[in-house]
Order: sequence, then structure tokens, then C-alpha cells
Amino acid sequence: MSQKKEITTRQRKAVELLLSGHSKQSTALEVGVNIRTINRWLNESAFAAELGYRSEMAVRYAAARLAAMLDLVPAAYHESLTKPGVKSKQKYLTARGLVADVSKLLETSEILRRLDDLEERITNESAQK
Repeated sequence: MSQKKEITTRQRKAVELLLSGHSKQSTALEVGVNIRTINRWLNESAFAAELGYRSEMAVRYAAARLAAMLDLVPAAYHESLTKPGVKSKQKYLTARGLVADVSKLLETSEILRRLDDLEERITNESAQK
């Protein structure tokens, strides 16, 4: 039975930095290694697995928070658009915000679809090796 190889404290820090948007170069400087080390780590299965797992968990957490907040959005928009005494300019700004939010949701859906496609391609390529 094979055991999962643990990553080092430095590697764990590198994962955190990469996930928070740092470049490989700034990650290397922060962790105290050469950028070639970061590139080597990215090719190591344990490091790549940790990075992939943490990345997926971050996306799932963000999606869950977004979904929870989305439950509140329709009622807020409805109230703002139908409440008596709300000025036309405020209704216009509310409607404009609604359109912007819907556009962002559509973009997010497209990004998630593309990520699913990429994951499927990677899985298929790995299976062929």
C-alpha cells in the first residue's frame, strides 16, 4: 500500500502564496528558494496534488458563499425596484446593477464550464500515459 507523500513547510507556504495570486518568482523570493525549485515542485506529484486540492477547495468555498448570497439578491432587487417613493434614478441604478450582476454570473458559468473541460482533458491525457 502506497503512502501519500507529505509536502514540506516551505512547499505548503508556496502553495498558499500561489493560490493567493503570487507569481512563481515572488513565491520563490518569499519562501527563500530559487524559481527553478518552484518549477520543480510544480512537477512533483505531492506538491501538484496539494495545490490542486487546495485550489479546488477554495473554488468550492467561494461558490458556496456566492450561492448563499445569491438567495438574498432577488428580494433586494425586487424591493428596490418596487418600493414606493424610490426615485427613478435609484431604480435605474438598481436595474443597471442587476444587469451587471447577471453578466458576471454568466461569465462565471463560462469560466467554470471551461475549467471542467480542462479538467476532463487533463484526466484523459493522464489516462493515456
